[in-house]
Amino acid sequence: MNVDKATVNDKRRLLADAVTDGFIVDFDLDTNEVFIEKFMGDKFKTFRHSFTMTDTKAEIEEEGTEVIRTTQFTEVEKANSEETIESKLFKVIDKYFGGSNKNTKQVIKQFDEEEMIAIEPLYIAAGEVDGQGDTISLEDTHGMVDSLNKAIGDGRLQSGLFHKHKTESFTIEKAWVNETACTIGETEVPEGQPIVKVQFHNDEAWELRKTGDLTGLSIGARAIAEDL
Repeated sequence: MNVDKATVNDKRRLLADAVTDGFIVDFDLDTNEVFIEKFMGDKFKTFRHSFTMTDTKAEIEEEGTEVIRTTQFTEVEKANSEETIESKLFKVIDKYFGGSNKNTKQVIKQFDEEEMIAIEPLYIAAGEVDGQGDTISLEDTHGMVDSLNKAIGDGRLQSGLFHKHKTESFTIEKAWVNETACTIGETEVPEGQPIVKVQFHNDEAWELRKTGDLTGLSIGARAIAEDL
């Protein structure tokens, strides 16, 4: 048993219990700072908060500072906060695709070879119908994504293979709802589609995913049928 790791996980759980309006993306035990991602209006924003902690409880200061992730967490400068939503969107697009044309539908690279990252659909888009005849509203889609992100932040999400075998070969890093229609790899992805970023941790699993021997994600959900 790794005592240090267990101690860190215990402290993460105490911090997660103290978060009421977002989920933890990182924390620093040396500086007593926690980084919390919150859904603000139409997008996620990350805030840095100070915290205090005992062996049984963590308290997070309400006032936080908005930050962005570069190689480190850096305070958002006024110039960045004045950027339009459109310009920020295309910066993200450029990161994944290496160039963009604002007049055409964007194409997201599904597999990042250098970092072994896959961008995957999580479930059907809001309003669509799946193979079992089920559908989901946009509100419930956001709720599903929020729940998944909280589970990630709390350290409760366990990756698995074929709904049976736990694995550390990959982890789901983050989920979001697609705000505009685009193409991921060769797949058309509509507005309202929930999407996840998957980080692979070994070459074998990464190659199996790229060849299709490992397919995309399943939410593994259970539903209750109601008579209408």
